[in-house]
Amino acid sequence: MALVAPTDSRTPAGATDRPSVPPGAAELPVARVRQAAQGDAGAWRELVDAYAGRVFGLLQRQCSDRDLAEELTQATFVKLVEKLRRSPSEASGGYEERGRFESWLFRIATNTLRDEMRRRKRQARPTDMSPGATSGGGGGGGGVAGEAAAP
Repeated sequence: MALVAPTDSRTPAGATDRPSVPPGAAELPVARVRQAAQGDAGAWRELVDAYAGRVFGLLQRQCSDRDLAEELTQATFVKLVEKLRRSPSEASGGYEERGRFESWLFRIATNTLRDEMRRRKRQARPTDMSPGATSGGGGGGGGVAGEAAAP
């Protein structure tokens, strides 16, 4: 899984000689997160090195599909770049630095998975909307069949 710095799409995240931060290790300092948000490629690599494996592990545990987890890890970091560039005061804004960065990032990952599952569910629904194709008769009244509506 090769995530790249948002400012240079040719630099693979693994091109650094720093080891990945093991699970349970201390978070990146907020200053490094801010530097990554401002486009610092080195800070971005540190952020990816520190969190990509943990985000992938979280997503793989939740969806039990390695390929999907890899795809969603990429999507999570794309969303992270977008959100870090926003002001926290904007709707769906950036990191507010009140809570742990890791928790915020994991929430982005979980929401990314949830969005994907909703998208897949919508695609799986039948497109035939003729009266006989759907269950429930389409009345929407929720009453018992054959009963007249109360006046």
